[in-house]
Amino acid sequence: MTLKKFLLVILALMMLGGTASAISLFKDGLPANLSAGANVTIAESIEENPQTPAHVTSLAVERTHPGNTTPASVITISLKVSNRGNERVRARLAEDQRPGLVYPDSIPVKYHNYEAMRIPYYSWDLILEPGSTQTITYRVKPDAVGMVAFTAALLTDEYGNQVESAMTNIRVSCIPNGICDAGENLIFCPEDCPSGGSDGICDGVPDGKIDPDCLPGVDPDSGLTPTPTPAPASIPTKQGLPGASAAITLATAAIAIFLVQRSRTR
Repeated sequence: MTLKKFLLVILALMMLGGTASAISLFKDGLPANLSAGANVTIAESIEENPQTPAHVTSLAVERTHPGNTTPASVITISLKVSNRGNERVRARLAEDQRPGLVYPDSIPVKYHNYEAMRIPYYSWDLILEPGSTQTITYRVKPDAVGMVAFTAALLTDEYGNQVESAMTNIRVSCIPNGICDAGENLIFCPEDCPSGGSDGICDGVPDGKIDPDCLPGVDPDSGLTPTPTPAPASIPTKQGLPGASAAITLATAAIAIFLVQRSRTR
């Protein structure tokens, strides 16, 4: 093979590599701002178009409630909505219903879908005067010990602007009576549920008692070694097979070599 033919083969491979890259980059079509035949770089073809609200308002929402309570105690949840702007604004306030709480029947329940879940929520339509503040309150009752976590309350105004409250939580502790009742445990009722007891939690505390909630060997008082969990079998993968670009390159090289050999026989 002469030097000229060798250089032609290399040039063909380089041109094919550039073509394959272009096909991969624009496989879904040219960007809207490009026309056929335009010379662009990757940076020019990727543009960010930040969308700003058509009408900016200045609203805020804040949730307040006790940080600690006990089961069956009625607590008040307050949602304070403020309009810090200079114009009258209509808005809708939405609050998700949380598990572990008993809600009053006086508030109509609505539902929205999140992925595969149907979540109940409450909403209030508000008219906020400039510089005004409105407070929405409702009462709930915890039905068991534990932690109640609130998602952010969402305030949406008539222009589509949205603001959220902070996420909050309430710790629901037991009323001590000397008995570890159903639903109580060492975490939320240590007065009635000592370590090593049957409370649904493997506490792993070295207290001279084998916790019945622990798997064999997990509690340090058992004196046993935990049985290791077998690792999942690995799934074999295809290796050693050329990718699409490699296959194209090899095919091109084969064609080029074929053409060179053919020219020799002429």
